[in-house]
Amino acid sequence: MLDELHDESDQLDADRTNTFRTFVSEVAAVVDITPTLRQITFRGGLDDYVSLSGDEFLYVLLPPCDRDDLTVDANFTWQNYEQMPSSERPAGAYYSVRAWRPAERELDMWFVLHGDEGAASGWAMQAEPGRPVALWGPRRSFEPPAATRSYLLIVDETGFGAASAVLDELLAADATVSVSVLAESDGPVSRVDFPTGANVFVEWLDRDGAHPGSTLLLINAVANFNIAGDVYAFGAAESRRITEVRNHLRRVRGLRAEQVSMTGYWRAV
Repeated sequence: MLDELHDESDQLDADRTNTFRTFVSEVAAVVDITPTLRQITFRGGLDDYVSLSGDEFLYVLLPPCDRDDLTVDANFTWQNYEQMPSSERPAGAYYSVRAWRPAERELDMWFVLHGDEGAASGWAMQAEPGRPVALWGPRRSFEPPAATRSYLLIVDETGFGAASAVLDELLAADATVSVSVLAESDGPVSRVDFPTGANVFVEWLDRDGAHPGSTLLLINAVANFNIAGDVYAFGAAESRRITEVRNHLRRVRGLRAEQVSMTGYWRAV
């Protein structure tokens, strides 16, 4: 089951001690990118939003299950959450910002659709213009060392939006930068068009009907990849699979901690 959590649950506990903004917004548009990937655009309440670029992400706060009304406002904090009755607590999950358009004050996020498994996916299946939402953040984890020239992005479908946003940032800064993408999908119908450049290389790893998170495609591809010594590796995928990748890069390939950023976006059960 996919639940699209951007970080592991214990990370959320740590985040509750931090101070981030809550932006009350609403759905402005819905577009299907692939049969299982939906772009939802949010507009309204974002006049003071300041983008971090890269893989910036926010916690999407949704109406409680079986309700249409939002039970939080711009004053929301996680301390408030603990004090709310369980029936009033918002549902939600972390999602990456695919694109931020400051002139329009609107942002896009990509949601993986997998039926009603997970409150956020069920909400995204029914999303339509006018639906209320609150966005808490933003944060980012893509922090390459200065002067990095070689990048390796390792993602499954849940990381497509983050990888695309990272590519946008890198190519805007330097169109000659070298970026390789190892992307797992369920075949050609589930692929996306990543931003391209002269030195952007994409290798697709097809599951061919296997359950998401159940294969060794990502770790095998990384193990067979010719990795430059100064590479910065960024990964976003199923928790156990991306942990395998992190361990390989650090213990087998010898990359330093500051060269590796791997995040479990969801956990297969």
